[in-house]
Amino acid sequence: MANASDGAPQGQRGAFSRAWSEHPATMLAAVIGALAVLVAALFPLLTKEESDVNNATAGSGDTIPASPPDSSSDPQTEPTADRTNSTAAESPAKSPPPSAAKPRWKGPIKIPVNLNSVSGTGAELDDDEPGNLVGIDDDLRGDYSTTPAVLVMTGRAAEVGKPLEKITKEICEQRIPVKPSDPKGITAYRTGTYCFATSEGDVAAFAVTSTPSIQDIPSELTIQVVLWE
Repeated sequence: MANASDGAPQGQRGAFSRAWSEHPATMLAAVIGALAVLVAALFPLLTKEESDVNNATAGSGDTIPASPPDSSSDPQTEPTADRTNSTAAESPAKSPPPSAAKPRWKGPIKIPVNLNSVSGTGAELDDDEPGNLVGIDDDLRGDYSTTPAVLVMTGRAAEVGKPLEKITKEICEQRIPVKPSDPKGITAYRTGTYCFATSEGDVAAFAVTSTPSIQDIPSELTIQVVLWE
């Protein structure tokens, strides 16, 4: 019995050996074919495992840091200039306002007055020495027809509610009437300051500084005059 049981394997090995020795090419082809069938059967499994591994790696949250952008390809931007400073630098400095014109002459003048008439002489202000008393083209004369008064011969006069020292040529130019008219009398009893134009168009102002009393019969009036060209 033992020989019988051991004889089968030995018989199988003997048959394989004989087949290999008698037909080696056929046996080799059979072995290769069997291996090919085995590989074909295992390939889908291997491919699936590799795919699962890749998916697991991709879903694990690990990210590949992106490379920084190449700044060398970016267009260069010129720095923006400070327009406020440049505008201020380019704008010309504002010129200061023009100063007030200086008087050409100022001083006191004594104007004669004649009772019940206009004086025959008066003050001329357009000469090289303003204030001289002449009888031709006078700018200011005395009038005592009714009350003592200063007579502006051009008629271009206007009262200004400012002290004489605070009046400027510009103020007078705004107040003086443009057109000449009949001589304008300014009573000496009324204290005030007046702008007027001379016969040659110069600008001047005066104030009566010797206001007479009603009982007096003055022979002259003292006025303070400021003259501009």
